[in-house]
Amino acid sequence: RERNVLAGQRTVAACYRTIYARARTGLAFIRTGVSFLGLALGLISYFGFSLLTIFDLMLIVGGVLFVVDGALWYLPVRKEQAETPRCPVPT
Repeated sequence: RERNVLAGQRTVAACYRTIYARARTGLAFIRTGVSFLGLALGLISYFGFSLLTIFDLMLIVGGVLFVVDGALWYLPVRKEQAETPRCPVPT
């Protein structure tokens, strides 16, 4: 019986590890997207509009896509984490 309980706890812990890894991946996508957006806006403000503005616009589109994709990975995990019951703190 104890082995089954421990195996069940390991399974639950493995599921949580997978869920939180997905959240970390989403946060990394958001961070990368914000970096791309900042780089593109910095290039546009420094060099102005020129022939290379196409590259800057591609960076902006890529950054927005990264942020949206990261949010799609992260927000469901955040919602699930809020619904998870908390362990009581011993006093």
